[in-house]
Amino acid sequence: MKSIQPRSSPPKHVALLWRHPLPSPRLHSIRFLFSLPFSPSLSYKTRAPLLLIPCSEVQTRAELPCFLTNSFFFSSSASSSAAMSEVAPVVDAEYMAEIERARRDLRALIASKNCAPIMLRLAWHDAGTYDAKTKTGGPNGSIRFPQEYSHGANAGIKIAIDLLEPIKQKHPKITYADLYQLAGVVAVEVTGGPTIDFVAGRKDSSVCPEEGRLPDAKQGASHLRDVFYRMGLSDKDIVSLSGGHTLGRARPERSGFDGAWTKDPLKFDNSYFVELLKGETEGLLKLSTDKALVEDPEFRRYVEIYAKDEEAFFRDYAESHKKLSELGFKPPRSAFSCRSGNKQKSLLVQAAAGVAVAAAVVAWTYICEANKKIG
Repeated sequence: MKSIQPRSSPPKHVALLWRHPLPSPRLHSIRFLFSLPFSPSLSYKTRAPLLLIPCSEVQTRAELPCFLTNSFFFSSSASSSAAMSEVAPVVDAEYMAEIERARRDLRALIASKNCAPIMLRLAWHDAGTYDAKTKTGGPNGSIRFPQEYSHGANAGIKIAIDLLEPIKQKHPKITYADLYQLAGVVAVEVTGGPTIDFVAGRKDSSVCPEEGRLPDAKQGASHLRDVFYRMGLSDKDIVSLSGGHTLGRARPERSGFDGAWTKDPLKFDNSYFVELLKGETEGLLKLSTDKALVEDPEFRRYVEIYAKDEEAFFRDYAESHKKLSELGFKPPRSAFSCRSGNKQKSLLVQAAAGVAVAAAVVAWTYICEANKKIG
């Protein structure tokens, strides 16, 4: 698509824009709302953060987004591709439609490859590096870089990254951060687990955290608390999220351990907790971090609840998984939720807001024209 450069000829359209500051004081993102035919009889005025830009060379409204992208996206010409990649995506109806298409592709991928466990592991390991004090790490897609996926705790995670790359290329609008967390949500749902609320809008980061932030399976209760409290999570979150070990198995080439935690490692249910309370079971894996859940009194009370009540486990797991997937992430006000009820409501709110803005501009134009004629 060719770049359209502004000239001094009379503008054919004016574009209504939303100017939003980025973390760097020299950068601003510009969101195109819609355009209006230019009328020389009108005085066009707006208040920040709205902008009206005269567009001389734009012949049609279809050309406006291209014109704006090439001419006004950054207030400084010293922008870099790295800075652009770390800008949060615009979560609008088009972005959410892409999310839903990616969700369908993820379901097909997981069904064909039986890769739900490693997709869930990828989502956890990308998010589980978060540090609430320093506001670093978390679900930002940085695990796709060798500096991070080569960490000892991430052995084998490159398999999931490579499996997801074709889906990312097919849906380039979606950030890696959103895609990896969506993959974890879908992995739980398609294996019989709870529906997890997914809010899009995570921005990608190229900054990888230092090694050592993920749980060490050889440690006990105090270590688990150190890791999860650092993220801002609770004892209940520790136990409910540990229930995700109902999926998958440990492999010696990755962790040094071998075996599955449950008898059906491709089914998401509460059997992890049932097996924990049975003690040592031949053929099933119990790591030090697993045993800590029954040895520590505060942890054990949740284990007992979840072993008896799968519905309670599903409810708490969905809540804890959502918290984990949103660590350090502040959903934009316009973010769409992917739960069916919330999604429909959000779509209606977005549509209503768009209609209201359009109506206001039309009314404003009409009043200006009327005042001109009266004057």
